[in-house]
Amino acid sequence: MINKKSQSAIELSMIITLMFLIFFIFFMLMADKIVDVQEDANLENLDDLAKVIKEELVLANGVEDGYFRTFEIPQTLNGLNFSVLVLGGVAVNHTELILSFVDSPDELSHVERLPKSIIGNLTKGVNTISKNGGIICINNDGC
Repeated sequence: MINKKSQSAIELSMIITLMFLIFFIFFMLMADKIVDVQEDANLENLDDLAKVIKEELVLANGVEDGYFRTFEIPQTLNGLNFSVLVLGGVAVNHTELILSFVDSPDELSHVERLPKSIIGNLTKGVNTISKNGGIICINNDGC
């Protein structure tokens, strides 16, 4: 009789351990999936912002001299800090817009190719775009 009770207790503890292990594996898989979905959403937000900025600069490239416009870049995307960088300029064949999350463990970033005739740097907040002499000036009063 005592053996049957101890056998039942052992079987119960094995079942509980197995259920805990299954629950733990399920929880880890779900947590990993949630992180992937969040990273995809963050990258999509970065892509959307890059496309908006690119559209502003391509529009400025396609109009006549004397063009002037202001637009705003948000301080954060979904509460995450990001950096904005414009590389290139008049001397090279193209300019690149690089947006990347700061302090991101996966280094999420997005690069857009822009027209070559761009001078200046973008900042978070209000930015001005002007076109003079066929050159697009970003936040640059001396252009």
